[in-house]
Amino acid sequence: MYQQWLKHLECKVQEYFDTEFWDLVYKTYGVQDELDILSESVTQIIQPIEGMIILITKDFNNGKKS
Repeated sequence: MYQQWLKHLECKVQEYFDTEFWDLVYKTYGVQDELDILSESVTQIIQPIEGMIILITKDFNNGKKS
């Protein structure tokens, strides 16, 4: 019983951290959901390290293509 309770607690804690992390990302960078990225005009894609992708949009360069 204790192990089940502990597993449940760990899941809830992870869920809390995941939610807080994505809320912070959305508030900081203005992304409301994953679909917003699909409607942007991406002019450049940078992958500095494995697992990280940076998308440069027209807005980044004041509408000028780099």
